[in-house]
Amino acid sequence: MKVLAIIPGRGKQGAVPFVLEQCDWLERNGVEVLRFWIQGGCDPISALRDLVELRRVIKTWNPQIVHSHFGTLTGFLGVLAKQGRPLVVTFRGCDILTSKYDGFFRNLGQRMLSFVAACLSDCVVAVSEEIARNVWFRNSTVIPSGIDLNFFVPIKKVLARETLGWRNEEKVLLFYASDPRKRLDLAESILCSVKSKYPDSRLEIVKGGISRDGMRLRMSGSDLLLLLSDQEGSPNVVREANACNLPVVAVDVGDVRAQLFGVNIGGVFERNIDILSHEVEKVLAENRRSNGRELVEKYSQDILYPKLIDLYARLV
Repeated sequence: MKVLAIIPGRGKQGAVPFVLEQCDWLERNGVEVLRFWIQGGCDPISALRDLVELRRVIKTWNPQIVHSHFGTLTGFLGVLAKQGRPLVVTFRGCDILTSKYDGFFRNLGQRMLSFVAACLSDCVVAVSEEIARNVWFRNSTVIPSGIDLNFFVPIKKVLARETLGWRNEEKVLLFYASDPRKRLDLAESILCSVKSKYPDSRLEIVKGGISRDGMRLRMSGSDLLLLLSDQEGSPNVVREANACNLPVVAVDVGDVRAQLFGVNIGGVFERNIDILSHEVEKVLAENRRSNGRELVEKYSQDILYPKLIDLYARLV
């Protein structure tokens, strides 16, 4: 089976890693995948160039399935370029949920493109139940992004810190700050509060560009993951933390509550700096790993992605 994956970004450094990992898993399991990166962003001229090149590639490579990863422009270009092939569009959150950071007209434009992509595609995939509810006008298949449980495994904290060059006595709060939605300002306020009790604590801020091995080491070397986003779909960073038994202190956003259901340390709490600071201090005081790996098996790539192959087969 041949699948053309349409991905936003400029090659491997620009694409979201969980999309590439899905493509890699499909290839390991007998699917031929060609990755096509959308370069243009919001520039109409660049988007037109992308469309012309995408149509050329689809015509010459002749895939059986076209799969747009994300709605908005990526999904819309898939609609315009598919030339009769079945089109799958995966919605991941930022492409269908309104954001206060994007402004009225950007939100409107993105929602309109996503609406068209959903209506004119042959199948809609949502990575969480919440996102499926937001694509209410189409039946959606819910397939979360999977993780490689053979790669994201617990490593001894002392060994991870030695590799990273971190001091053993410091308290490290891992924080993913790829855009303003992640709320670095709240993380800094919480750190300021926590420092009164744990002066040798700090944030380990990840803004992208870190290798997967680097993320695995940071998961194992940190004391906890702090997730404070205003908006999420189904964040893989929580699944990866669970796989590494890294405690998570989070607010109730996306499907995080479902991902953390049953954890024996950390969890989901009210978006309140005092409450969150107290919960961070509790995790630091206990100084132990979570039982997250016991909860993450259902998110394994080997469990989730065969459903995607079955979906492709039905469309073909």
